[in-house]
Amino acid sequence: NASCPIPNAGDLLTTTAAVLVGLRRRNGGIVAAPTTSLPQWPQSTRTWDYRYCWLRDSSLAALAMLRLGLLDQARSLAAFIGSVVAEHGPVPLLRVDGTAPPDEAEISGLTGYGGARPVRIGNAAAGQPQLDVPGEVIELAIALAEISALPDELGDAVPILAAWLVEHWREPDHGIWEIRGAPARYTHSLLMAASGLEGAAALAERGLCSGDTALWRRTAGAIAADIAATGGPLEIHLDGGGADAALAQAALLGGLDFVAGRVDPTLDLISARLDRGGLIDRHEAEADTLGDPCAPFVFPTFWLAGAYRARGRDDSRWLRAALATRGPLGLFGEVADPSDHSPLGNYPQVQSHAALVLAVVMPEAGA
Repeated sequence: NASCPIPNAGDLLTTTAAVLVGLRRRNGGIVAAPTTSLPQWPQSTRTWDYRYCWLRDSSLAALAMLRLGLLDQARSLAAFIGSVVAEHGPVPLLRVDGTAPPDEAEISGLTGYGGARPVRIGNAAAGQPQLDVPGEVIELAIALAEISALPDELGDAVPILAAWLVEHWREPDHGIWEIRGAPARYTHSLLMAASGLEGAAALAERGLCSGDTALWRRTAGAIAADIAATGGPLEIHLDGGGADAALAQAALLGGLDFVAGRVDPTLDLISARLDRGGLIDRHEAEADTLGDPCAPFVFPTFWLAGAYRARGRDDSRWLRAALATRGPLGLFGEVADPSDHSPLGNYPQVQSHAALVLAVVMPEAGA
């Protein structure tokens, strides 16, 4: 019961399903990628370790599993996410068994792919505040609730996530892109927080979790007021800073009626500022504190395609470019060379595969 704009997409989606299932520990988490230190640009020092379970990536992967009909896998992963939140709160990442990852460290004397340095273990993002994470987890809870499949573990986690957002939403964070350096107030983080709080309130009103729905809705309204005060296309920070590819999600999330008139200008800004050969950079360069180059990302290119499609706009440029980055086995990496679309970065990337599904397999109205 879904529509798909890719002709003969069965083999590609079957491969994607195998990646999402295969990179998961049984009854545990799913790795962002099974590799470390594959550079995001040849000779770049952007060589991160992705062999851990990000709650954000896992939630989006579980949503993709739902779209693919993998209900048992999605519910099991959702239950794991809920148990992690109950024990640790909305941490960005853990090991796939739910325990804390090691501190980030560089392994001296080793070189990575193509002579890249440094080779790293651990990921310092584990210690970052990331306000968007509860919103992505609650989005998964809402999707499961819609089909009466919300596991108790995730339902019990929703009030924990909402309470955390109420306490922390005014604080700067490091955002979905895990930008190193001083934290800031990222617009995407606040959009996800508002959407998550509205979603949590809706779940509580249906009796699927407990909590102070009035407080959650008031807080969502306060966040909306902060965003509404900025005007114009949405930019990476509340006070500007340029385009941010993650803000394409404004076209795809619930609870964001307050930015409805700003969605198309935001998509136009992303398209104009971040396009590299049909692929999309994460954000404008000045937002990043690292000087090394980085290739454009695959999964926000799929997000932009999905956003265009949701708005009734032509998504073909972005969809074709993102699809062209798959390797001979049908696998997608994290980033890709904008000149020939060959994969770069850690590989295969769960987020890219999940984004493919969420961009092209859309439930029919009323499903």
